[in-house]
Amino acid sequence: MKNTLICMLCTLFTLSFFSCSDEDIVKKETPPVVIDGVDKSKHQIYLCFGQSNMEGNAAIEQIDLEGVDSRFKVMCATTSDESHNSRKMGEWYTATPPLCRWETGLTPVDYFGRKLVENLPSDVKVGVIVVAMGGSGIDAFDKDNYKSYYNSADAWQKGLMDAYGGSPYSRLVEMAKKAQETGVIKGILLHQGESNNMQQDWPTKVKKIRDDLMNDLKLSADSVPLLVGEMLDKDQGGVCWGMNEIIATIPQKIDNSHVISSKDCPGREDHLHFTAEGYSKIGRRYADQMLTLLGIRKSDLSPLKVVGRYLKNEDGKIVNLHGFAQTYSPWFNEEGRIWSNYDVAACLKYNQGLIDRILSAGWKMDFVRLHMDPYWSNTPGVRVTGENDISAFSIDRFKKYLDEVFIHMAKYANSKGLYVVMRPPGVCPENIYVGDKYQKYLIDVWSVVAQHKDLQNNPGIMFELANEPVKILGRDGSSTLTRDEEFRDITAYFQTIADAIRTKGAKNILWIPGLGWQSEYRGFAKYPVTGDNIGYAVHVYPGWFNSGSGYEAFQRGWDEQVKPAADIAPIMVTEMDWAPEKYNSSWGKALTGVVGGEGFGANFKYITDNAGNVSWLLFTGPNLLANFQNIPGIPGAYTFLNDPEACPWPIYHWYKDYADNSGGVINSALDKLEIVGLTSTSISILTGGSRSIILKAYYKNGAVDIVTSKATYTSSAATVATVTDGKIKALKDGVSTITINYQGPLGDSKSLTLSVTASTFPLTADGFNPSIWEKGTFNAATKTLVTGQYGFGGWQYSEGVNLSSYKRLVVELGNDNTCQASFRLFDSNNYWGSAAMYSFGSSRTLTIDLHTMVRDSDKSPVDPSHLYIIGFWSTGGKDIVINSIRLEE
Repeated sequence: MKNTLICMLCTLFTLSFFSCSDEDIVKKETPPVVIDGVDKSKHQIYLCFGQSNMEGNAAIEQIDLEGVDSRFKVMCATTSDESHNSRKMGEWYTATPPLCRWETGLTPVDYFGRKLVENLPSDVKVGVIVVAMGGSGIDAFDKDNYKSYYNSADAWQKGLMDAYGGSPYSRLVEMAKKAQETGVIKGILLHQGESNNMQQDWPTKVKKIRDDLMNDLKLSADSVPLLVGEMLDKDQGGVCWGMNEIIATIPQKIDNSHVISSKDCPGREDHLHFTAEGYSKIGRRYADQMLTLLGIRKSDLSPLKVVGRYLKNEDGKIVNLHGFAQTYSPWFNEEGRIWSNYDVAACLKYNQGLIDRILSAGWKMDFVRLHMDPYWSNTPGVRVTGENDISAFSIDRFKKYLDEVFIHMAKYANSKGLYVVMRPPGVCPENIYVGDKYQKYLIDVWSVVAQHKDLQNNPGIMFELANEPVKILGRDGSSTLTRDEEFRDITAYFQTIADAIRTKGAKNILWIPGLGWQSEYRGFAKYPVTGDNIGYAVHVYPGWFNSGSGYEAFQRGWDEQVKPAADIAPIMVTEMDWAPEKYNSSWGKALTGVVGGEGFGANFKYITDNAGNVSWLLFTGPNLLANFQNIPGIPGAYTFLNDPEACPWPIYHWYKDYADNSGGVINSALDKLEIVGLTSTSISILTGGSRSIILKAYYKNGAVDIVTSKATYTSSAATVATVTDGKIKALKDGVSTITINYQGPLGDSKSLTLSVTASTFPLTADGFNPSIWEKGTFNAATKTLVTGQYGFGGWQYSEGVNLSSYKRLVVELGNDNTCQASFRLFDSNNYWGSAAMYSFGSSRTLTIDLHTMVRDSDKSPVDPSHLYIIGFWSTGGKDIVINSIRLEE
């Protein structure tokens, strides 16, 4: 009884608090909409009733007024709205809030309807009728008892009932009958109970009202579900949370009724009402339940969508997924020892069992890459030359086993909380071109998948359009393309496939592969694949992206090849692993290493974490992951699964950190800051280049944390050098002092300074790279370069250096040329691109006119305004003493 009184008093207080003049309410006048009544099934009607949480108690913000689909309608249910927002009772309007009455706020119905129209066919409209009153008990909606309730009600509550002619039930039925003239009632939404808190007879009263509605509207309970929302949850401070135990009994007492959870839906400070976020969240849950009942919602996983460069959930929060991969063929299922001979049941049993074992082992994963292996879709007995040979592909077999194998596995994964990224059968041929047979094959495959009822617009299913394209040729299938033309055509290639998928009505997230075995993405910045829900699928292995040369080279390779796409869309790494070669259990051979130093794994994690929009998986065989035990190995007796330098052990714990969102909160004072890898307080950076830094914080309690992204950076000469996203960029020759400050968790701060010298042609150990191609050496004291065989050493300008304001470049050697040395300048960030080449011959001096440079291959101009690679080529093994290199005006 005490809780009931508290709830009623709080409701009364918030009703008076929320009341306001019509000048305080955001209003939007819209003309009535006449709905074509030819096909009533295309107009779904939902009846919504309850008290203040159904009425709407959160302030309407600008974002709530924007983007309301015209297919989402509200029928005005009062006469008072007309003088305030021009809505007439009994007429339909686009469902711009407020939906209940002119003076009410945001309601769960707002986002219930929005989500429905997002997921229903485009020719289906959704109409809602909202009859709700703050503070009202359930008896206010009883057609036989409302009069006695009215007679004992306070004046303010009588006023709310009067808005509906004194009988809210009668008004709801009156409006519902009018709506039935042009549509079909598909469901009833109830959110009420605060004023009946802990009353055990409440479900019985709700059942009577539901039965009366069925009779008076000639409806069947079998086809019209009742959805009942919970009160504000205990964890959110709700004072009526105990009522949820009674609400939980509704499905046992009322046929075709369903409870909508309020868990994690934020509440207001009054401990009764939801915030706008809470209404949005619970409203979408009403919609999820309805979509499931309609057979539209195919997964209980939260829908994801691409928003800018991020993958986000329904609450607008950034999501980065972490998972593993499965391939359903005998060879990839323990080399044929488990099942064979197209044994569907054995395949499903084994692979579903692997998912169970992996999750039971404690892996915190939320997606799986599902390969629709060509074992199933190739015609038995037809010989093929490899997975890129599609001559044996049978579309009929693909359809058959899509139903019998792949969809069963996808549904099973979804049921275990795993999103699924589907990959087409096999791999790309080495050479593809726009309009080729392989593109047509991919269109055929994805057309089948995209229109399948269990996959189309399933929130738990995404599509990776192809696996490992290598090179794209001209559209005649033979001619080579320039680098820019390759970028243009790889986009055209996959744009056609993406468009074919969209034509089938599928809005699923699409992951687009790049060239170079899925390593090359810089062209997508200029030629992006367009449309909604587009991301890019990347493969990362040790040695790729210069990852074999330590952190700085790895970061530079990532920034050059992947970051252009990551700047505009989310990234998903769909293949990646590493381990010492001795284990022979991984595709990639490398060590975990340490952040900022040598090794692959730790630097991969740091780079992708800092990007902020990268999902990734572990490509280790799932049978191995299933055998993982979280027991530390013994040094000297490590195995693949417990060696900290092999991928499973660290990734198991990284995944746990991601899932727990632990972030390692440190409760200690700061001791010092350190830039990883720097032993000096001064560095040199190429003008037009950059250097990534990793900032470590050391704490008094011994903890260590990487805080690069949490620190602040100021430059004494911003025209010379700046710091962005942990990267120092050198803009022009000169010196700048960078001050780095970090405030610790206890509010104390530490700082350090770094002197940055920007120079176009530094002859220093950290400014000159002797191994741009092949392993070379450089002695800074004697300025002596020795390249590897047919090697190249010099300078790489990650941001491009502009030399167009200079006239000449003069290069002088300090010894005779005994290794066929030449000087080369590239205006593309690709060593294998064509360059301007100048041979020293027997001379020690070269004078280069920067404005008449031409490529050696085709004599086309080289642009001095954006040069990326400059330096010395030689046959190798001999000294090249660099006396000087200077620019002249």
